[in-house]
Amino acid sequence: PILDVGGGTGWACQWYVDRFGDGGEDPEDCKLFFFDDAGPPWARKDPATEGKWSRWSVASQTWEPLPGKPPKPSGLYAGIGATRLSSRAERAIRGLYGLVLAEQIVMGKLDRSRLELPMLLSGACDGADETFGEMAMEHKHGLVHFFGPGDEEWASAKAKEKQHTVFEHVEKELLEGDIVSKALDKAAESRVLGSQMTKDWRDRVAAMAARRNFLQVRRADAVYVVGWRLAQGRDQFTGKSEIDPCETPALDVGGGTGWSCQWYVDRFTDGGEDPALCKLFFFDDAGPPWARKDPASEGRWNRWNVTSKTWEVLEEDPPKPFGLYAGIGATRLSSRAESAIRSLYRDVAATKETEKEALNVESGLAEEIVFGNLDRSRLELPMLLSGACDGADETFGEMAS
Repeated sequence: PILDVGGGTGWACQWYVDRFGDGGEDPEDCKLFFFDDAGPPWARKDPATEGKWSRWSVASQTWEPLPGKPPKPSGLYAGIGATRLSSRAERAIRGLYGLVLAEQIVMGKLDRSRLELPMLLSGACDGADETFGEMAMEHKHGLVHFFGPGDEEWASAKAKEKQHTVFEHVEKELLEGDIVSKALDKAAESRVLGSQMTKDWRDRVAAMAARRNFLQVRRADAVYVVGWRLAQGRDQFTGKSEIDPCETPALDVGGGTGWSCQWYVDRFTDGGEDPALCKLFFFDDAGPPWARKDPASEGRWNRWNVTSKTWEVLEEDPPKPFGLYAGIGATRLSSRAESAIRSLYRDVAATKETEKEALNVESGLAEEIVFGNLDRSRLELPMLLSGACDGADETFGEMAS
């Protein structure tokens, strides 16, 4: 079929669309919104629609991807779909009724009761991100990889193949809004020093995909980083260019990961959160030839001391990942760094709880719908119509109630 939604859901879609053909209702009023969750191995995989909301065009008989979310559910609406959902699809449904995870994090309205804790927040790049992601999935942790516009092209092949169901695309307006922009300027006070504060410094930071990194750490209980340190007298943009030694940031993690670390640490400065609660753990993998080589920190886990602004070497591995945590770092890992990540998850027990509710259909409503004598005045609008199956149906039902 041209209207290619699979399963029994496809029939529901077809019946709805048939209302707008053959001289029926105005095709412009057709509001069929579809989130492509990719589904089983035999399903169609279309990069143009996968992981996004699309709207059906009656005129062109095609799916038209939306730049963001559909309108919030209103009036008498149907919420239906597959019986098995990925976590990204569940977030897509929940996002219709309120703030998606990225918005909750930025706006300080995070509802932890709805999170699949422990939950990893990362970025799906090669190296550290994909390895943290692999371990989180293996140990049944929740997982979200955040992407700003254009960031997905930098995702690793492994993440695209094995972890694509947890990709969350964040709208440009949120990342370039007042809250993130102010945080960027605050972090720049510690990272973009002296001669590095050029007119184009924000563009150079944007090239490091740093803004989406803010989401990884803004509400994290702990941050685990595997990466490299900037050598004294080297710039924070590339780690290669020579600068005045006093312009190298004290929090000297290189690359876009350094911005994640700075944003996290900024939470514990200037009268913010208790500095003793800062849990920034860093495995120094030494990195590229131009990176700082410090025998005290290299090949070890370290913890950042907010008060002294120094790395303190740990005698053993950091605490096991817990709560809402970030796992991030360099795109190239040594075998020792990969082992360091994997060892964090030893003996980690993940727990998952699910709740299901049975929804009853109001007596007589079915007959009114079929025979065309529906009395909307007595309905409790907005009202969801669904089927109480696993997956999409139950999630729509939970959000509606």
